[in-house]
Amino acid sequence: MFNSDEIQNLRQLLNANDLSSIELGLTLLQTQEKATIKTFKEELFLVNQFAPFLSPENNGQHLKSTTSKLIKYTLKGKALKAFNSLLLTRRWIHDSDVTRHILEKIHNTCFNPIRFAKKLYYFDPKLGYSYLLQYGDEDTQYDLLKKHINNNNLYLSSTNIHTIPKIIRRFKDIKSLVLSSMGLDKLPDEIAELKNLKILHIDNNHFKEVPKILYQLPSLKVLKLGANSPLQKLPSELYKLYTLTMLDLSGTNNFLNKEEAIGKMLQLQILNWRASPYSDYKKQKTFPICLSSLPNLISLDLSNHLISSLPNEIANLQELRNLYLTNNPIGQFPKPLMWMPKLKRLSITLGSGDEPTIIPPSIHQLSSLETLSLENCYFAQAPTRLAMLTQLKQLEVKNLYYKERGRYLKLDSTFFEKLLPNCKVVER
Repeated sequence: MFNSDEIQNLRQLLNANDLSSIELGLTLLQTQEKATIKTFKEELFLVNQFAPFLSPENNGQHLKSTTSKLIKYTLKGKALKAFNSLLLTRRWIHDSDVTRHILEKIHNTCFNPIRFAKKLYYFDPKLGYSYLLQYGDEDTQYDLLKKHINNNNLYLSSTNIHTIPKIIRRFKDIKSLVLSSMGLDKLPDEIAELKNLKILHIDNNHFKEVPKILYQLPSLKVLKLGANSPLQKLPSELYKLYTLTMLDLSGTNNFLNKEEAIGKMLQLQILNWRASPYSDYKKQKTFPICLSSLPNLISLDLSNHLISSLPNEIANLQELRNLYLTNNPIGQFPKPLMWMPKLKRLSITLGSGDEPTIIPPSIHQLSSLETLSLENCYFAQAPTRLAMLTQLKQLEVKNLYYKERGRYLKLDSTFFEKLLPNCKVVER
């Protein structure tokens, strides 16, 4: 049995960065009883994983075999099973998500998380960094998080952590917080202490509901909540986010109707609610009437839904400048758009092969329109009336067809360049 000094010396051998020292440490350790071996579980695990990288001749297989046998004395149950899985797949470093999942099983059972994270940081800074952010002491977490601040913007999406450290409360002056694509399903209560926060990105996560903690952020103006597929419904309390000027719900599976609280968000200026173009699952089939009560709305994106017509109420959006309706099965050119004199950009899909559309003579009423994007449109005749849009500066076209003598012909950019000589034509 080793005494305390011998144990410390053996730890130094196993933590060395040269092959001969580690081999000596392993040889000494093999002579000991299981009780002694268990005190070296962290060192054995790391030696086993990194031994192949320590030798230029790549002759670390002996070390791997030796430590594999020794470490099995130190692990039990799920941790041992996870270790064997890691050993067989050899996915260490190559797949950080798989490795993180396996390592969490191991160290939650056997290891001191903080000590393990610090050791891991020495060998693999990226993965070790994620562990220190999650399990380190507050001072360590604070120092690491500070590295992600730039002009009062805190960006954590690249950190590979899956929970937000409570130390976040100490960053009271940040204006923007980006937590996109982190696998989150909840936010810590400490977020409520960020009273100066104006921009929050929590898109592409796993939220099942809008976090109620957001209602305690008095300065919040921009909220990106899109691509949270489990999010099924917007809460009736959503109006409590009365300071919001921009809301992004793109890729979520919500239904909006005239009872939804979003119609009470009177300060809202930008609403993005694009559906996925690859699925018809829970897409909006009618224009949400509740949106017509947003007096300050200047940009609205409802692309890729199943909206077939626009109600007259959309004309209530007298401040609307940008409207995106691409890839909705809208048949004829919507008349209510003619009553929106401030509209500057319009993206729309018109007609179908069975029911082609006609550009109406009243299109000249869109006197402020500067950019028009037409995609996947079918016209009953060549759309020469577009020449009436004298203020148009840019025309974007993609997959446009017109009917002539019973068959459809494709329109190319040359046709529009001749029709609108003072307009830039972009074929996408």
